[in-house]
Amino acid sequence: MRHRDMVRTLVILAILALPKAGLSQEAPQEKPKEPFWTGSLGAGLSLTTGNTDTRSFNFAFDLKYDPKTNLVFKAGALYLRSEKDGTADVERISAMARAEYKFNPRFYAFGEIPYQRDRFKNLEYLVAPGAGVGYKVVDEKTVTLAFDAGVAGRFEKLTNLDATQKFAFTAGESFQWKISESATFKQLATGLWNGDDTGNAVYHLEFSLNAQIYKKTDLKLAYLIDHRTRPANPALEKTDTALVAALVWKF
Repeated sequence: MRHRDMVRTLVILAILALPKAGLSQEAPQEKPKEPFWTGSLGAGLSLTTGNTDTRSFNFAFDLKYDPKTNLVFKAGALYLRSEKDGTADVERISAMARAEYKFNPRFYAFGEIPYQRDRFKNLEYLVAPGAGVGYKVVDEKTVTLAFDAGVAGRFEKLTNLDATQKFAFTAGESFQWKISESATFKQLATGLWNGDDTGNAVYHLEFSLNAQIYKKTDLKLAYLIDHRTRPANPALEKTDTALVAALVWKF
C-alpha cells in the first residue's frame, strides 16, 4: 500500500509541476514593430577656389507612410543651387507626392503630384497631377523592378510666355538593389508627353548609391539627368546633369 501511495503521490506532483514548468519558460520575444512613418533628410556642400570661386549645395528630404496595409504614401523634394564667383547659375527645385494602392503584391494603382521649377531653364513651374497603374516585374528581398503608366494634366508656365494646360501621358520605371546590409543602389526613370503632341516631352533619369557610415547616417551619391525636348528658349541646352553628394540622416 505504501508503495502504491508513493507512486500515486509522485504522479500527482508531476502533473502539478507541468503547468509550472510551462510558466517558467521564457516567453518568445516579439520583434519590434516597424514604424508607420519613416524618412530622411540630406544636405551636401562643395566649394572650389582659384581662377574661379564656385559653391554648390543641395537639400533633400524623403517621407514614407506605410501602415502595413494596401495603401502607401510617399513624398520627397530636392533643392539644387550653384554659384560661380558669387552669381547663381543653377537653381532647381523638384518635389513629388505619391500614393500607391496594392491590389496584390505586384499590381498597384497610383496617384501623384510632381512639381518642378528651374530658374535658369525659364521654367516658373510645371505641375502634372496624374494617376495610373503599375506592376512589379521583380519583387525579391534584395531586388525590385517596377514599371508604371498613366495619364496626367500638364500645367506649365515658362518665363515670358502664357501658362498652358495640357492633357498628358506618363510612364515610369524604378529599380532597387540592396547590395548588402549597408549599401543600396537605386535607379529611376520618368517621362511626360503632351497628349496632342508627344514630341513635346520631359524626361528624368536618376542613379543613386547609398552607403551607411553610421547607424542612421548614409553617404549618398546621385547622378541626375533632365531632358526637355522643347526648352523655353532655343538657345538653352535641352539636357541638364547634376552630380550630387550628400550626408543623409534617416529617421
